[in-house]
Amino acid sequence: MTWAGTALLILEGTLLAVAMMDEYGPRGLLAVLVIALFAYGVEALGVATGFPFGSYRYTDVLSPQLPGGVPLAVVFAWLVIVIAVHGLTVRPPLLVGGSLSVSILIGALFATLLDLVLEPVAFHLENYWQWLAPGRINYYSIPWVNFVAWFGVALVILAVVSLVLYHVPAFQNMTSFATRIPINVPTWLYFANMLMFGLVDLTHGYYLAAAIALFAFILPLILLPLLLAPSPYHPILTVMPADGIEQDQAFQPQRKRVKKGKRKRH
Repeated sequence: MTWAGTALLILEGTLLAVAMMDEYGPRGLLAVLVIALFAYGVEALGVATGFPFGSYRYTDVLSPQLPGGVPLAVVFAWLVIVIAVHGLTVRPPLLVGGSLSVSILIGALFATLLDLVLEPVAFHLENYWQWLAPGRINYYSIPWVNFVAWFGVALVILAVVSLVLYHVPAFQNMTSFATRIPINVPTWLYFANMLMFGLVDLTHGYYLAAAIALFAFILPLILLPLLLAPSPYHPILTVMPADGIEQDQAFQPQRKRVKKGKRKRH
């Protein structure tokens, strides 16, 4: 089952890429390409030089590998995380406090929280990669600089994606549950991954990581008063059903009253 991790990451990344293209059209596709290329570039730089994440290398568990020793699945993992936190914090109507910059900062925080929760599982249990120099002060033998870099890289990618999607209408099809799925699936998938990795951390004794997962679930409740602000970032075009029969039924009482009135005048 060594292929399962690769298959799952590619499937999740593809789902969220399609969701973003469904919502933003061609600009959504451009945003997906920006995330993938930026992620591949920074990972290849990290494997070759140790900057910015620290010294590490990927094993052959995730395959195939792209030039530079970066597994293809890792690029899709970046798609999952960036699109998910964008959908959670930046995409309207969840623009935090109406401020794009604050939303990007909080999005980078959510991305870092997920990395804090998944790292012990991916490193110690699944052996997807190996840290070569964790340092004296570390987090489950993972260098702290990795998480600082995660915050910075996620911040930059979210900022670039936000510029790509600036003033692009977000089409929110509200006609049925099925058509609302592309809008909601990034947030669902973020918390599904947080729950999965948090439970694995808990069952294997990585209690700090499990506590961080719990905090990630609580944090949106703390931020709730700041959410649902109107978005100056780009407009929302909501598609609603135009059911002529329902509208006709709604006006039936008025039509009946009009008819009665005419009869009385006669």
